[in-house]
Amino acid sequence: MKKLLTLFMVMAFAATSFGAMLGQGTQELFLGGSLDSETPVGTDWFVTVGYGYYIMDYVEVGGIVSVSDNDVNTTYDLAVFGEYDFETETQWIPYLGASFGWGGSDPEVGEKSDAGVLTPYAGVKYYIAENVAPFVQFQYQLATDDLYPNDEGELKSTNYGFTLGIRVAFE
Repeated sequence: MKKLLTLFMVMAFAATSFGAMLGQGTQELFLGGSLDSETPVGTDWFVTVGYGYYIMDYVEVGGIVSVSDNDVNTTYDLAVFGEYDFETETQWIPYLGASFGWGGSDPEVGEKSDAGVLTPYAGVKYYIAENVAPFVQFQYQLATDDLYPNDEGELKSTNYGFTLGIRVAFE
């Protein structure tokens, strides 16, 4: 019984004293995406890749490239982002951020369009190692022109959704 109690105490201590790499000079690569096969416009998939650099503790800036596609439209995004990580002294790290960039739309029917895109987002990372963290985030995209399909297949200027992925930090 003493061994079991000791094991639980060690595990509890380890879970609360975890040190994620969030300091100045840390770099981060991430890959994320989503897939929904039940949309009115066919299977909808989204992939995003990015690189970030912590300019100070808990503050990251970087770039993102994203592509999404379904039966009626393909959308491309190229953006810069800023993100703030909230230190919780646990493996769970919530964050807030925003990106701003260019988006392009290539619909199956109609003309291509380009627009400025602002994307505020919020998410949480869970560090499974000092430098590896799966994440989930919610983002809301606001474009200056119609880029994103609605349920009827017509383009609109807003979009939202969840992204799941993995982040890897290094120095």
